[in-house]
Amino acid sequence: QRAVAQKVAKNLVEALCHLPSEINLLDIGCGTGFLSEFSHKSFIQLDIAYGMCCQAKRFGSVVQADMEALPFQDATFG
Repeated sequence: QRAVAQKVAKNLVEALCHLPSEINLLDIGCGTGFLSEFSHKSFIQLDIAYGMCCQAKRFGSVVQADMEALPFQDATFG
């Protein structure tokens, strides 16, 4: 399963590379930060679980929050 997840993450990251660099990206439900592991782009990672946020910190900014109550202003992310 990890091999499939890695392939999906790499394909997604390749698609994101075509976005302008000034666009902010949000990884909702980031888990361990798996997506950011494959990306050179900067993500704000968000997860509700404290343990997942602790693991994701190694890849950049992490916010612990519920995706149904995002702590960001409208239009923060592209």
